[in-house]
Amino acid sequence: MGQKFTGIGQISPIPSLPLKTILLVPGCPFNLISISKLTQSLNCDITFTSDSFLIQDRSTGQMIRVGSESHGLYYLQPSTSTTVESASLIHRRLGHPSLNKLKKMVPHLSRLESLECESCQLGKHVRTSFPNSINSRVVSPFDVIHSDVWGPNCVPSLLGHRYYITFIDDFSRCT
Repeated sequence: MGQKFTGIGQISPIPSLPLKTILLVPGCPFNLISISKLTQSLNCDITFTSDSFLIQDRSTGQMIRVGSESHGLYYLQPSTSTTVESASLIHRRLGHPSLNKLKKMVPHLSRLESLECESCQLGKHVRTSFPNSINSRVVSPFDVIHSDVWGPNCVPSLLGHRYYITFIDDFSRCT
């Protein structure tokens, strides 16, 4: 009993195998591929053996895909999407762990010798903002004055001001 297709589309079960003019037949238990359409659209050759088949690019001879036979049908398994991330990318995604911790968290990186990370190197640098020596105190008032500006305040003063400034004399510590 023949069934009618209800839709037309396109898919790429693997990146090197784009399939166009795909017919959707709702009751069909298998995904069937027309060999003649496949060889014409991909410009490829297909070689069948008793237990497998090989799809090759006709112009380069490069293998596109290999399939297997089971119970009288030839199967093409869709490839799973796997990407091998670089050690540097994994290191950044995990929040910049040390090399030893990275090796423990990601077993396939256990043989990694070193890991160059500019952010980690810059994070280890130490820089003091001020010299360690204490400057000698000033000897008279108004030699050195420290100031600071604060604001904006969400509540204005009685005169409508939102900022204020403080002055501190280094000698007397008076404001």
